[in-house]
Amino acid sequence: MVSKLGQTLHDKEQAEPICRRQLADGQVDYFGLFLIHFPLPLEFVEPLVRYPPGWFYDGKESIGIPNYQAQSIYDKLEYARIRPATLQIELHPYLQQRNLVNLAREEGMAVTAYSSFSPTGSLSLTWTGLRNVAPLMERGAMAATATKHNKTPAQILLRWATQRGLAVIPKTSRPSIMSQNHESTGFRFDQTDLDRIAKMDLNLRFSKPTNVIAHYANISLPWPMP
Repeated sequence: MVSKLGQTLHDKEQAEPICRRQLADGQVDYFGLFLIHFPLPLEFVEPLVRYPPGWFYDGKESIGIPNYQAQSIYDKLEYARIRPATLQIELHPYLQQRNLVNLAREEGMAVTAYSSFSPTGSLSLTWTGLRNVAPLMERGAMAATATKHNKTPAQILLRWATQRGLAVIPKTSRPSIMSQNHESTGFRFDQTDLDRIAKMDLNLRFSKPTNVIAHYANISLPWPMP
């Protein structure tokens, strides 16, 4: 079973009681993977301020860290008694994060990619800086690669990640789409395919706390919006 500690609940007085409550609610003794979401303060916090090391729970589970970037990873590794087993990050052809993936692997962490298709909702695509970006599955490179391998663009995007040795977690409630997702590993890209997709990297992040907070909370942020 997998559970997660929310990004605003990292205080040492909160982390362990919340984890114990989740264990009780799930009627389990331990989680196979416990994700520690990156801290998301609503007020600016100086980078040198360290979050207290009460974010871990002494149990049998593995620890995962979603959305951590390099400096946060190095910071956690300085005081974590349980080394993270996995890094979960937004990753797709528009945001390929090669250096971060390499760092995680060097530190012994598996990497899980979310938003493999990049957001396709109207809200995400109207955020400042994203309005002129075509949805990934509508890009010509995706269509050409899908035609070449007789696959859907979604299958191309999933296979691009899994061929790199990344785990993927596509979300769907439709059995037909689940079946298509499962069939995305029965082929391999050649170097021409990989080079074509590599050129699509825009270092473009859709899942940004600044976007979400500003839109839903309507608060004044102490840092500039993209």
